Amino acid sequence: NEILFDVGENHAMYIRQGKLYGYGKSDKYQTGKTNEPGSFYEEPVLIDEFGGLTCRRVACGLNFTYVLMSDYSLWATGENTYGQCGVANLEENIVIKGFRKVRENVKDFSVGYNHCLIYTFDGRVFSAGNNQFGQCATEENFARLSRNDNNHSSKGFTSCKIDNVSIVSDFMYIHAGGNSSFFAFEDKIYAVGFNAHGNLGLGSTENMLLNTRVYPAG
Repeated sequence: NEILFDVGENHAMYIRQGKLYGYGKSDKYQTGKTNEPGSFYEEPVLIDEFGGLTCRRVACGLNFTYVLMSDYSLWATGENTYGQCGVANLEENIVIKGFRKVRENVKDFSVGYNHCLIYTFDGRVFSAGNNQFGQCATEENFARLSRNDNNHSSKGFTSCKIDNVSIVSDFMYIHAGGNSSFFAFEDKIYAVGFNAHGNLGLGSTENMLLNTRVYPAG
């Protein structure tokens, strides 16, 4: 009866006995369903859109949701303004209307406000979504975005990089904060993204547009 759960800005999702449930605001299909005209659910509703697969883990961004399935495929639903669901944000895909399989062979994943990191079984790391502060770690140097800006990961998942080299490792720990990202491998920690409060631990308050080594220092 173990329950796995996560919450977004105005919605919540949980897994019980391999089945996924959601409740709260769903005007952008955050839960995987809509409830017109109210566009919210006051009580948990079963999300049964996975062809018999059971759910391993769920994570919520501000207005989107990812779930990892029993076959290690990754599915997403909800707001996709920045491509945060891992799908190109073409006009018909500004909102992903119900869970859609977006990646296979996923070992781990983590979501921030409007971006996602994934780690695959072959040791590669990818990101998708808002990269305004560099949080997608794609070595793109810019500070402002619109959904039509090609500089963020709006075309699906993009390889995460350090020193312009794609990250590949047999063991990785990834974590997507609100507008930042952390990567731990080979006894080192790297950070990138929003840093106005010194929250990346880099000894400054400048946003870090490039993946930077945090620990060990020196």
